[in-house]
Amino acid sequence: MAGINRRDFIRLFVGAAAVSLIPSKARASETQHSSSLVEFTDDLAARISEKMAELLSGESSIKASSVTKCYGPDRKVNGCITLLESYGAPYGYVCLDVNKPGLLSSCSLGQGVTHPVYEAQPTPRTLSSNESSHVLMLSPIDFCIYDDTSRCFYFENGSTYSIGDSIVTLSDKPDSWSDVMIDVSEISSNYNISGANYIGQFDAVRRDDILAQTDHYACVVTALSIVSSKMDIASFYLEPEIYMEIWHSTNTRPLPDDEQHREGKILGSTRTEYIVPGFQAYALQRGHSIIGTAQSSPSYNTFKQCVDSQRNSVLSAGFFGESSRGHAMCVQGYATLSNGSTSFNALAVADGWDDSGVYLRYTPSDYRYSHAAMFYET
Repeated sequence: MAGINRRDFIRLFVGAAAVSLIPSKARASETQHSSSLVEFTDDLAARISEKMAELLSGESSIKASSVTKCYGPDRKVNGCITLLESYGAPYGYVCLDVNKPGLLSSCSLGQGVTHPVYEAQPTPRTLSSNESSHVLMLSPIDFCIYDDTSRCFYFENGSTYSIGDSIVTLSDKPDSWSDVMIDVSEISSNYNISGANYIGQFDAVRRDDILAQTDHYACVVTALSIVSSKMDIASFYLEPEIYMEIWHSTNTRPLPDDEQHREGKILGSTRTEYIVPGFQAYALQRGHSIIGTAQSSPSYNTFKQCVDSQRNSVLSAGFFGESSRGHAMCVQGYATLSNGSTSFNALAVADGWDDSGVYLRYTPSDYRYSHAAMFYET
């Protein structure tokens, strides 16, 4: 669900004497080492809620009866509701919000008290508190529950809120490229490969080489530079000027100033709708007529068919809840990797940063968005 800072975890459970000792914030961040975090699980939420209830009421008999995850409008887990009981009877609730200092969003204690969200009556059925992936928290006082059939959220006052598609449990999703990339050097000792195919010899361009030659870097341009080499149009290492040709033809633009973190260099971003026509224009300037197609949310079989047809492609993708931008890579093969009883589909890609290949776990539902740009020469 999220992480809670270890220091604050200790503050809560060691010597807690007042609600002021509730942890300052629960969060999970790529900028923090995992060793400094305690996973914010349902069990931990229950223990925090019980401690809060005891400190507020003085009653030691209050126990958590259920923990229900809450989602924001962006479908990101943002807290939970813990229902409480005393001697088997309802005794209120504690609502925790991982984005709030102190975690406590709201609470109510007393015999027979339950959270108002469970009084909502969606049609065609009533949801119960154990359906934990279907509660929306819009604000500390605005909650509703989700109905799979109508794909609407129902408030206790009878109003509805449509989110369009089903809830995504972010705790089950990757949130960094290190979660889905496996270096080629790790494959032989840890995985068995089956059902594999590749497009010729592996090709890559190092980010440091690109920056040294052009003072610019954009992942889409890098991926297309590799496609250019594989299609025998031009190679960056023989003609480094192709990088800026592709940059301009794809309408790549510099990132905002606050995202420029390499002194004297320009980092850029390319909109997916410019990838195919931009590369076609670049290739035509160099005397090559290229057919290109684009597809949103491509399946694994889409890239498999490209590789089997020896056609080059670029995958662009981004994660759920990701604060940073997505990434783009040149796809050069595919394989099924297995390790014991676990197996998964992977794409062989040039990651755009180094010159070694990586295998990318690819299940479209793991990504907030994905896009394929596919090319072949007439």
